Amino acid sequence: MTSTLLSALYVTFFFLPPQFSLAKESLRDVGLLAVFIAMGYFIADLHERLALSTKLAERHFGMTFEQAAVGLALVDLDGSFIKVNRKLCELLGYDEDELYLRRFQDITLPEDLAESLAGREQVLMGDGRALTFEKRYLRKDGSRLWIELTLAASKTPEGVADRII
Repeated sequence: MTSTLLSALYVTFFFLPPQFSLAKESLRDVGLLAVFIAMGYFIADLHERLALSTKLAERHFGMTFEQAAVGLALVDLDGSFIKVNRKLCELLGYDEDELYLRRFQDITLPEDLAESLAGREQVLMGDGRALTFEKRYLRKDGSRLWIELTLAASKTPEGVADRII
């Protein structure tokens, strides 16, 4: 709202004639100024509401991601972990920071790596459908963990896959 009022003062000072008065011929200018201020208010209010809505959606997504009863990860195209949830950390025995230093290739059993890489490529080049298969991960303590993995591509607004879920 403050920026709208400052803009109105700027417009009044620089664009309205210096002999500005409330005489009959300048009522149009006063009306235009009122419309300008009202539109600025409505645009600022809409922007604030959209920002609040975005924050709430991000908060709800974050809570859902973190509270999920299954392990979840957002993985970069090179296999680096971008975001992991608590359940995945528990399953693998790593804390969050330790996983961020690794790629999924580092914790995949070597015998399962070719299938995992092929699945990743299939999802990246595919039509948007998820792919599910079984594989084994190496936990931090060296033990093996069988999982059912579901891969899906996250795409940019242009439709280009940029991450794996």
